[in-house]
Amino acid sequence: MTTEARVEPLHTRMLTVDVRAAEGGALALCGQVLDLRKRGLVPLPGALQLPGVIHHMTLAARVDPAARALTELRVEQPSVAFEPSPATRGESCRDPAGALQALVGVRLDGDFLPALTGCFGGPRGCTHLLTLARLAASTALRVLALEAALPGPPRAPGARVLRRSLTIDGFAVPERAMELAVQLADVHLAREAGDELFDQLASHAEVRAHARLDRVTTRLEALALAERRRTRASLDAPLEDRSAEVADLVGRPLVGGLGAELVRRLGGDAAAAPRLDALLSLAPGYVQCVAALADLFLGSAAGAAAGLGARPDSCFMWRRGGALQRARDEV
Repeated sequence: MTTEARVEPLHTRMLTVDVRAAEGGALALCGQVLDLRKRGLVPLPGALQLPGVIHHMTLAARVDPAARALTELRVEQPSVAFEPSPATRGESCRDPAGALQALVGVRLDGDFLPALTGCFGGPRGCTHLLTLARLAASTALRVLALEAALPGPPRAPGARVLRRSLTIDGFAVPERAMELAVQLADVHLAREAGDELFDQLASHAEVRAHARLDRVTTRLEALALAERRRTRASLDAPLEDRSAEVADLVGRPLVGGLGAELVRRLGGDAAAAPRLDALLSLAPGYVQCVAALADLFLGSAAGAAAGLGARPDSCFMWRRGGALQRARDEV
């Protein structure tokens, strides 16, 4: 009996956004991103990153529905890749988090994404918090649309409005391939619950995506997409195959430009927002999964000495001129 599975689990990323009613008609958002690496030894400058939880970050925000803008924003990062150390010359992944305060007062529709990129993109911030903030903003806009169409009395402060969950699971498969499985679910709750448990359900939107790609070039070899929307009266609704909408993306690289194309296609359609959010998670999910294959590079003495890492200016810690980039250049 062999211990080598044909499909080998690499990594799971989970993002959640919980939305509740708050005082004065506001919305309270609580989001988190959790990265669980399932295998591999990843040499980083000054440390060996082991399997387990490698990122855990949270975001708490308050939204004014009338202004469609954030009024408060707080972040915490219990688990990060780099703590302050001699190898980082005292720097940490937490250092740029305060820059996100520039988003307070920014409208969620139209202005938010450029503002997020401007204050926290690339060498100015953390890619994981940026991903979480973008998803939280998208979730808030979806809640505003769903709530506007839902009859019933105002919700009491603290009542749950919607919970979004997004998971990305990565698997290594033979012949240099990787598979990514994405599941997104939006559970929108009714304003008034009936006698049955499922009377609490206003709607349930579900998106599933499955990608197969070359794990070195990131060229997409296959891409499947399905979606369904259910209510209390249609719990048995089947998944609808939407793969034809993205069939022409097969053959393109997942990393480098695909996100912009997805936004161009789907960004103007509010009904397509869950599909867009699911598909946009593929590229950052790949980046997390490929690190679990670091064993492929352990034969390189130079690579082991410098440690693996992201491309220059991909985040604050790997910015040009930063401690990690200087350590890499000195090897």
